[in-house]
Amino acid sequence: MLRRTTKIEKWFVVTPYASQDLPRFDRNGGIAALHDHAAMVHLTGLPRGHDTQPGTPLKLKRSQLARRRRDWDPDPVTPGFPDCWIMVELSSTSARRRLVHGAGSIAIAAG
Repeated sequence: MLRRTTKIEKWFVVTPYASQDLPRFDRNGGIAALHDHAAMVHLTGLPRGHDTQPGTPLKLKRSQLARRRRDWDPDPVTPGFPDCWIMVELSSTSARRRLVHGAGSIAIAAG
């Protein structure tokens, strides 16, 4: 008899490399490649300086981020270090997982 398993939703958690402006959000960039495998990508912050990160967790589509330039100023910005984080909570006894987003983080949907 086959044992039933719970289908787990796939997602990625990514930390940006700001000095190289990575990841990129265009249709040929890294976030689009990750969306080929998962509907949601969670970014700990934007690829920019810490003092210009969003002050609240955002949920945006990849195309929205692709249209915005580095000079986009989210309002409000983060109140201070260390606000750009994502905590992943895993269960040792089940397939349950939970993400908790810090102030500068972004959940990026495909599209």
